[in-house]
Amino acid sequence: MLSSIDGIATGSMLLAYADLTRFSRAKQRQS
Repeated sequence: MLSSIDGIATGSMLLAYADLTRFSRAKQRQS
């Protein structure tokens, strides 16, 4: 149970990180 919750947390963190990098990349392309 704990390991599954940990996996979901790390997965969501990776998704948020990918979103952040994609956002910053789009911002750089605009400027």
